[in-house]
Amino acid sequence: MMPPHLKPVAVKQEPFAADHVLPDVAVSSLPVMHIAPDTIGSNGVAVALQSPLLAHGSVEETICKALSELHTLGIHEALRIHVALFSNYTHIRSPGFQLAVKTLKSDGLIEDAGRGRVRLTERGHIATPLVHPPHSNEETLHRIVRVIQRTCGKRGGGAKAGLICELLSDGQCHCLTDIMKQSGYKNARSTGFNKVLAILTNYGLLERTNGKLKLTDVCFPYGRPSTVAVLRRTVKQELY
Repeated sequence: MMPPHLKPVAVKQEPFAADHVLPDVAVSSLPVMHIAPDTIGSNGVAVALQSPLLAHGSVEETICKALSELHTLGIHEALRIHVALFSNYTHIRSPGFQLAVKTLKSDGLIEDAGRGRVRLTERGHIATPLVHPPHSNEETLHRIVRVIQRTCGKRGGGAKAGLICELLSDGQCHCLTDIMKQSGYKNARSTGFNKVLAILTNYGLLERTNGKLKLTDVCFPYGRPSTVAVLRRTVKQELY
């Protein structure tokens, strides 16, 4: 029941005139929205701090960020194994990796690009937070080797894989026998040596043809070192 000292008041509603003009508002008086740097997606479009499609810290977000890094480095369609490596996985058949890829495809954030490659969709680019890709070939190779060593162990296969990558880091073709000797093996048919070569080949990091070895292009997103630069580095190492 309404208190006796309060009485209902009738309110007369005036119809909105067709020629009614709203008052002008100065642009300077409107609030300004400042977009923080980390709210810019991988394609430069402003997005929310936390995308509703990518839970922060999830495997799905990690994979999208890996693809975005590779895209920034010029690899727009990446091999699944390279995406896995940049996502800190060493096997594309890992249950966690497989499930996340399936979810991302279902959500329309990534798509198959054929030949075992995947890429971000436009929707995926917008949903992916800003990434900071490696700034040099050396940093890229160090990151890849670190993931391999975590799986194979820093000793044994992991250490040898890192050493072979370092020996091939000039981007040139090298004689298999020379790399074998420099990496501490005595026989090209050594089980340990061939096991390490198989690991690097399966990860899409090593090309092996006609007794020659060289690292693949994914290890050199900033281009292979020029012959002149390689010679200068060799001379410097010999002098000092």
